[in-house]
Amino acid sequence: MVCPITCGCHNSLLDISEKTRVVPQILRSTRKIWKNELIAIFGRKCVRTKTDEISEQKQAQEKRNSDLYSTSMQYTVLGKIHGKEVYQVPPQDAALLLEDRISLKLRKRLKHHNALEGVGQLANHTCCDIHWNANLEVAVIDHYEETDTEPMGILRARPDVEQDTEILTRYWHKKEDAWQIYSCVSAVLAKTILDICLTPQRQQRPLPKTKRLL
Repeated sequence: MVCPITCGCHNSLLDISEKTRVVPQILRSTRKIWKNELIAIFGRKCVRTKTDEISEQKQAQEKRNSDLYSTSMQYTVLGKIHGKEVYQVPPQDAALLLEDRISLKLRKRLKHHNALEGVGQLANHTCCDIHWNANLEVAVIDHYEETDTEPMGILRARPDVEQDTEILTRYWHKKEDAWQIYSCVSAVLAKTILDICLTPQRQQRPLPKTKRLL
């Protein structure tokens, strides 16, 4: 849960847009951010919660990301909240899917985004435990009486983050409650990336240039 902005604590969205800046294509902190404090949110995304829409979205995304000649989707987040699967698609990825052959229903949904601004989707991935300074979560704002609030992707500080530090997260990991969050990349890169991440004792091969890892 995220506290209402009126709370003003580090778990609220108070001054959320002032905590980071984008220097080109890199998300950096503008001040010291304390452990467990919210860093940024994923902005202007469309949210899928219906099973049929999520199924079609996954198929379309997998098809695009497995095509060597197509631009891969990099910013979409899948998670669970209150036991319900949630798919969050920022405008960058929605624009790619709208180029593909998808149903009219999904096309219509992808054109609808909320007005919540944020740059959390620009945080890059790291396999390094030392540089991993932000956890990726799916959360809703706690409105007490209201329970049907729209989920959002958030970045939360793992340790204290010093000013002018690049924000780095992980787009693949599993929690004990079984929900998973990830960002998809080309299937061609995935095996190479996992080999390097999961078997550090092996001699590392140079990665193809890409903005975001798995």
